[in-house]
Amino acid sequence: MFHNFIHLSLPDYDAGLSMQALNQSFNPNTTITVQVWIIVFGCIQLLFSQFPTIHDLRFLNVVCTICTAGFAITTTALSIYNGHNPPPDSPPVDYSVPGGSAAVTFGVFSALGTIAFGFGDTILPEIQATLKKPIRQNMHKGVHLAFTVIACSYFMTTVSGYWAFGNMVSPYLVNSFTGPVWAVRLANFFALLQIIGCYQIYCRPTYEVMEIWAMDTKQGPLSVRNIIGRFIVTLTYITVLTFIGAIFPL
Repeated sequence: MFHNFIHLSLPDYDAGLSMQALNQSFNPNTTITVQVWIIVFGCIQLLFSQFPTIHDLRFLNVVCTICTAGFAITTTALSIYNGHNPPPDSPPVDYSVPGGSAAVTFGVFSALGTIAFGFGDTILPEIQATLKKPIRQNMHKGVHLAFTVIACSYFMTTVSGYWAFGNMVSPYLVNSFTGPVWAVRLANFFALLQIIGCYQIYCRPTYEVMEIWAMDTKQGPLSVRNIIGRFIVTLTYITVLTFIGAIFPL
């Protein structure tokens, strides 16, 4: 569970960056900080967390998967645009690995965590494939389709982004772009919706463990007793995650 706290606090921060970037693109003089947007994102997650089961969020997974492909296409196009049209005062692209061994090691583990979170989009299609017979064949189809979409999307984004910016690329890739404003806004919007969906997928196993002590299994999921129990569990969990995400250094 502790690992889940840290694992989900990073997307909290990424979502805050995405929401802040969207806000700044429409209102350049805004003074709203990333921490405020992280709290807003936490409130959105608290709302989605009130759905009783992960199956009730299947519509969100469809939107999330579409946004993954949309984000990859948009960021790849923007990377190619920026690679061919760098700012006049920008230094030459450097592909070396910066930092000492400690920084490199931390970067590797951080990247692995990001990859693991991104592939969360594939979980729901795999689960839902078991609801229809023949189970094994349907699960294989669901896994192959989901992983193909996600793998192609992330390879496109990674290769094009590193080619365009080298080791100076921003941890949040969209912040590196200087292309058309509408395209940058679209990439931020896709990223935000994708994070919302993945976040819920990783929250649900923890909810299930915690709800054992907070809910009455003899009553229905929409009973007043269980609605209150679910709200207490999700409010506690989301509050802790939001706090951890908000205290990350900028």
